[in-house]
Amino acid sequence: MNVVIDFSKDNRKILKVLKEGRTFYLSSSYFPVSEAEKVAKSLKFEKDTILVVGLGNPYLIRELALSNLDKKVLVIEFFESIYSCVFSDKELKSLLMLSNVSVEFFDSFEKFKIFVSDLGDFDYYIHPSYKFLVPFLGEVEVAIKSHLQNMAINKNTVKRFGRVWAKNFVSSLKFVSKVKGVVDLFEKFKDFNTVVIGAGPSLDNDVDLVRKLYNNSLIIASDTSFLPLLRNGIKPDVVVSVDPQSRNFLYLIYEKVYDDVIFVCDTLYLPLVYEFIPNDNIFLFDSPFKLWGEVKKVLGEKGELFVGGSVVCTAIDLAFRIGNGNILLFGNDLSFTDYKMYCKNNIFEMSLMLEANFINPYDPWTFISKYPLVKALNNVGDEVFTDPRMLTFKKWIENYISSTGARVFNFTSKGLALIGQQNGDLSSFLDFNTSSRGDIEEIKKMLISIPLGDSDEGNSVLFMVREGVEKLKKELYGSIDFARITEILEENLVLKYLIELSIQDTLLSKYSKESFVEALKFSVAYLNRILSKLR
Repeated sequence: MNVVIDFSKDNRKILKVLKEGRTFYLSSSYFPVSEAEKVAKSLKFEKDTILVVGLGNPYLIRELALSNLDKKVLVIEFFESIYSCVFSDKELKSLLMLSNVSVEFFDSFEKFKIFVSDLGDFDYYIHPSYKFLVPFLGEVEVAIKSHLQNMAINKNTVKRFGRVWAKNFVSSLKFVSKVKGVVDLFEKFKDFNTVVIGAGPSLDNDVDLVRKLYNNSLIIASDTSFLPLLRNGIKPDVVVSVDPQSRNFLYLIYEKVYDDVIFVCDTLYLPLVYEFIPNDNIFLFDSPFKLWGEVKKVLGEKGELFVGGSVVCTAIDLAFRIGNGNILLFGNDLSFTDYKMYCKNNIFEMSLMLEANFINPYDPWTFISKYPLVKALNNVGDEVFTDPRMLTFKKWIENYISSTGARVFNFTSKGLALIGQQNGDLSSFLDFNTSSRGDIEEIKKMLISIPLGDSDEGNSVLFMVREGVEKLKKELYGSIDFARITEILEENLVLKYLIELSIQDTLLSKYSKESFVEALKFSVAYLNRILSKLR
């Protein structure tokens, strides 16, 4: 590929790319400025950051920046030839000399993927010609969409559970500093297929197939499928739980079967887990929130897993990191199969049944109909109801398959088909040799026997929180000094992020002074109540 500087009809410098006998002008070859103005006016951005893929049209980048002075314009370039061509020319370079424009160069997709995963929320624009120039642009767009999808899931989840996570964090610190991390599990079962099981309605019909796979496969269950599997005589090897509420924890304590089961949850999980489940069996993964990002500088990393959507999404990520890459899905309907929400022995539906009576009998459709329903076709061609939430989880799994190369076999008999799923016969995974099961049990035994840490750093983090809360109380209930309050929060980022999480992760910097004080008073009072119970 050859990149040269040419001139437009109105005598402005533009980039011309010669590739495989084709010519690409990266700006308008006639009137690059006026064309850039038109394009910029037609694009509407809502987020604080605009990600532009492609440095080749500096005129458009400049217009985007000038039209969005309150936003940051972050430009990504993958070709060194285009990057050097723009920045070696004084005229082209000057177009980018705006305070809200920054440019990053990446010589590989892997480096870009790491970079984009650390960004916050953003809108994006991809230069049209780059779809022909960048051979891995499809992967770039998948990485962007996957990140934004995860951001949307996490944002909605925080709105529901932010305060719960804040409480869990403070109450669990003394345990979290000592419990093992999922990093200890990574690649430990790389000789085995992994079976990931959700609690969809199809599991009732497919559970016998899971039983046949038990001899030679690692069984990873979502928390909601733990009880149904136990009731069918199948003890999972690993149970994954991400919901911070106490309701889902009931699945883990209902049968009190813990001895050789590994439990995986995040660092902001419900503190009850440390009281009921042997701590040797618990393996934590890093919470995705800024709060834990700050705390892990003190306590150390536990290992990353995706979190924010369905628990099955987290279980799939875990399966890929610890197994051989073959992931067999069961109970992952992603729809209301046969007008049901879950498989049998589901605590949520069991509780609804207990509340039912002759006048108000239990009817699953009463609850299903509350969702914004969408029709879709399942694996066997039947029309079923699903909802936007489950379609988001479906899209996440499909993006995961595309970006990681995970070999996902969807054996959920009536589940929605997944783009990118492998086609295979279940019989090829069946092995009646029980030696594999013995090897899996030995590996689990070794992992559970890894000693817990003896760190007391959790107490030092807790002290930081207590100290910061006391300082804020003095300021908020005295003569309010905003400069001093800001200073306290910036000096104690753990406290700042904890407060943001407890008020649903809204950035304090975006509050008016009056609402800032009210939000802060609420959060400080809330944290003070939690801390008082720990004394």
